[in-house]
Amino acid sequence: MTSPPDQDSLRERKRRATLLAIEDAATSLVLEHGYDCVTVDQICAAAHVSKRTFFNYVPSKEAAVIGSPPRDVPPTPRREFLDAADPDVPGALLRLFLAAFAAARIGNDAQTVRLAHRRGAIFRAEPDLGVARVTASSRFQLRLVDLVTEHFKRQPHLRRLEGVAAEAEARACVALVAASANLGLSSWLAREAATFDDLDSECALALRQLALLVSSPNDRAGTDTASVRATSSEKTGSTS
Repeated sequence: MTSPPDQDSLRERKRRATLLAIEDAATSLVLEHGYDCVTVDQICAAAHVSKRTFFNYVPSKEAAVIGSPPRDVPPTPRREFLDAADPDVPGALLRLFLAAFAAARIGNDAQTVRLAHRRGAIFRAEPDLGVARVTASSRFQLRLVDLVTEHFKRQPHLRRLEGVAAEAEARACVALVAASANLGLSSWLAREAATFDDLDSECALALRQLALLVSSPNDRAGTDTASVRATSSEKTGSTS
């Protein structure tokens, strides 16, 4: 006997499909006409949803355009991060960061890439929207600061900064990882054909490059971009 479909799963798929239609319409229209020239009614018409449905899914036109970053870390990656004793805390945090964004995706690979490219172009044309996206992402980053602070309190031997509070070191880790993710995303979007495994590799590479920038010349001896890229690929399991 065939089991009935998982209603929660069906509901979630419908939710993601509707939200994708709204964000797809919003970004397409704004990219073509400009933010101020696009109305919620136009977005609703293009997405084939009612105005009531629109506001059930997003709080504003701006939110439909900039997208929604993760609100929190998924339970399983969160637990694994807290329980792990990986001495490379920034590297482990970057993997957690990327996992959270992957879990928040509402479309398939092609749809996600299309939205990312559109938003990049929109943010260049409308800098205030880019600032709004950063502000929205900062709420998620505050959650990460709390998580890393808890991690350091559980495993203080993993800390690297002397004379500062655990929360201050956690903020530094999150800032480093967020910068690496932004740099990696920019490099990834510049590639003609790239997978999401490639995105992980680009972000890991960016993290190691930032580490090289602040290391002493003696620490950098014998290290070049090719070797950094190779090491990053090994850490993420990518062959790119």
